[in-house]
Amino acid sequence: MALSQRYGRERHRIADRERIRYRSYELAKRLYERFLEEYGTASCRGIQEKIMGRSYDLWDPKEMEAFEAAGGHDRVSPEVVGKAARWVAEMILEEDSK
Repeated sequence: MALSQRYGRERHRIADRERIRYRSYELAKRLYERFLEEYGTASCRGIQEKIMGRSYDLWDPKEMEAFEAAGGHDRVSPEVVGKAARWVAEMILEEDSK
């Protein structure tokens, strides 16, 4: 969202004759590729499997409890989200320095 907010088109210019939106598409693809490089996937399920050895059905109360017990929200999610935030910040700094 941060990449789109910073580099996407504005609502009053939705026609995007300048093709501004494609810059945010390129950056989103780079972010996606970072996930693939780091985790082999960009899906939550796949990332859980990579880091935790299995995925959890977070709609199921027992599975949610197991996810929590395995450090899902205390360790794993903050680590993954923190990396993603850092990657986006790095991309923004890189783009703004061009």
